[in-house]
Amino acid sequence: MRTLDEKQRATLLDRLFRRIGKLDDESLIRLETMTRPAETGGAIAASAKAQGDPDQLSRRYFITALLAGGILAASAGGAGALALNDEKVRQWLADQGWIATTPPTAVPSTVMPGPSLTPTLPAEARTQIATLQNQLASVIQQRDSFQQQVTQVSGQLASLQSNHDLLKGLLDLYQQLDNTNLDQIVIDALGALGMPVVAIETLRVAVSNGVTLTVKVLQAIEDQMPLIAAGLDWLEQQIATLELAIRSLRTALNVANVGDFTKSVGDFVSQVLGMLPFGTGDNIKLALQTMGNLINQLPTLLDNVSTRLLQPARAWIVSDQQSGLYASLLRPIREQMLMPSQQMVANAQNLNSVYNTQLAQPAQTALDQRAKIRAEITKKAGALQG
Repeated sequence: MRTLDEKQRATLLDRLFRRIGKLDDESLIRLETMTRPAETGGAIAASAKAQGDPDQLSRRYFITALLAGGILAASAGGAGALALNDEKVRQWLADQGWIATTPPTAVPSTVMPGPSLTPTLPAEARTQIATLQNQLASVIQQRDSFQQQVTQVSGQLASLQSNHDLLKGLLDLYQQLDNTNLDQIVIDALGALGMPVVAIETLRVAVSNGVTLTVKVLQAIEDQMPLIAAGLDWLEQQIATLELAIRSLRTALNVANVGDFTKSVGDFVSQVLGMLPFGTGDNIKLALQTMGNLINQLPTLLDNVSTRLLQPARAWIVSDQQSGLYASLLRPIREQMLMPSQQMVANAQNLNSVYNTQLAQPAQTALDQRAKIRAEITKKAGALQG
């Protein structure tokens, strides 16, 4: 006797249930009669010889059809490994002694058939059998539906597993990306860039203060330039007046040049002193001698003031703003030093503002947000992997 494992037995029972659900009433009655020994644990005899019993022959042909259908169904699922047809099935069953080698002889028409050997069930039993058949068909349909649902759920589970693997791969890639330590690189870069920015800001403040002071000093000098120019004009006038007086004195003394003028003044003072009575006016004598020495120094003084003071000063101090110190000092300082310095101060201030408002502060805010998101990702990744 063959022994089936649980899986084989379940498959065979499922196949038989399908076939039983498609049998007509007469076939079900015969099947019930044939399988009655199974209620007491007995086996169904399969080697009995057919001896002309029509009922026995009908049952054997029923079993043959049932087994033939099972073999054909199994062969269809097995990629045509056996490929048995009806004739081969009958021959194989005949060789096994399960069916007669010749078909049953038909009863002559002259012979009146006797009562049927097949028991007839009551109508209530037939109704119950039909109900059971319907219920069996419904159960099979539900089972098929459940199998489809299981197939769909299996597909969804496979999709979820694929998505899970994809998410896990994304988490691994994020972890690799995070391992590049971008945040620390940004922090170090901000620190390295922040130090020069602070130094530039300190220098900007000092330069700004120096520029402000320089502007004030230049403005003060420029304001004094007209006054200094007016003073030089006055000094030139005074020198011209003294030179005119000296020329008048030379004319009076009948002196042609400076050397003669000094000697003539000395002689004139000596003559005046000689005309004074003896012993009178020592103070007058001293005053005349001092006045003579002073008059002798005037030509040299006037010449030096003109050549060593007025002429060099006139090269710098002018009334207009197109020459002198305006052209050689004030304007170059303003245009070539103060204006670039002011622009540099403005650029440095803008650099500090841009660094703080567009780089340092946004970067720090982004780093804080990344730290929070990283903590949240770590938490959820732990829950997902757990």
